[in-house]
Amino acid sequence: MLGACAFGNTTDYQNQTPVLAATTGNPVAVAAYDQRPYVLSGKNSATYTGVTRAAIGVPYGVHTTSGRPLADDFSAAIANGLSAKGIQVTVVTVPYTETREQAIKALLNQGKPRSLLVTIEDWETDQYIDASLTFSLKADVLDASGAVLATNTVTSRRGISGNFFAIQPHTGASAQASLIAQQVLQQLLNDPKIVQALQ
Repeated sequence: MLGACAFGNTTDYQNQTPVLAATTGNPVAVAAYDQRPYVLSGKNSATYTGVTRAAIGVPYGVHTTSGRPLADDFSAAIANGLSAKGIQVTVVTVPYTETREQAIKALLNQGKPRSLLVTIEDWETDQYIDASLTFSLKADVLDASGAVLATNTVTSRRGISGNFFAIQPHTGASAQASLIAQQVLQQLLNDPKIVQALQ
């Protein structure tokens, strides 16, 4: 099953801290929210990040190294990036089974002047002879009343070099996917509209 981890295939997404441009004295509540259709349907678990294929093309699931949901790893990475800028961050865990309204309510319940909701609409690696990462992330900045102040979306498909079974992990496709996650979060959150709205 793709929902099961085979051969220890994992990718580390929580330790690639994005370098963020935001500066604010306001505390920020942060939540990453998994809405990938293949997770919502129950086909894959919340820890699923993609597939690696055997020589005959049989797919095996790739999961988070932390063993936590991908959304939790993204929340941790974003929080680390904001904290590095001196911003006080409260991380809010939102299960993928919650509605968007429930996710926003969970953020607003923290009573912070600003909230950041990052919705994971797609995130999936596919490794066979070549490797690729398909992704779609959306960021919303909300004020204390729940009004959306700014939105940004990044959607793409990128080729990945390396091999998930590389002897040297830093050259592997899994490590490359981790680095791309850092770059994508920077692209998503360093958009001028997002930076200004967080102030």
